[in-house]
Amino acid sequence: MARWAHVPSDYSFVLEYIKGSSNKVPGALSRQPLLAHEPLQSSDERMESIVSSAANSLEKARNLPGKGELKAPYVEDEQITKEIANMNSQRPQFSEPEYFFDEDGILWAQTKPLRRVVPDALLSRVLD
Repeated sequence: MARWAHVPSDYSFVLEYIKGSSNKVPGALSRQPLLAHEPLQSSDERMESIVSSAANSLEKARNLPGKGELKAPYVEDEQITKEIANMNSQRPQFSEPEYFFDEDGILWAQTKPLRRVVPDALLSRVLD
C-alpha cells in the first residue's frame, strides 16, 4: 500500500466500501506490480514520461516506410515472391496465414488484427 500512497493525492474521489461478495471485479490498483528497484514517481515525472513516450512513438511512425518503399523490395524477398507466385497460380496452395493485396498493391497477412507484410530488407527499420 505504501507504494500507492502518493497516487490518490493527485485525484478527487470518495471511497465507498463494497462487500467482497458484491465486488466481482477486483480493484486495478491492487493488481499493479511495482518492482523493488522501481522508484516512485511524482506527478510531474509521470507526465514527463508519458509525453516522452508519445514523442518517441511519433518519431518512429515518421520513419516507417511509405507504400512505394514497402512494395519495391517485394521482388527481392524470397518468401514474399513465393507467396505471390502461389497466389497467382492456377491452383494456389493453402497458406497460413492467407495473404491478399489491397488496392494500393500492399501485401497483407489475413490475421487478427490484419498485418502488413514487410520485406526482410525493411525489417530492421520497422522493428527498430
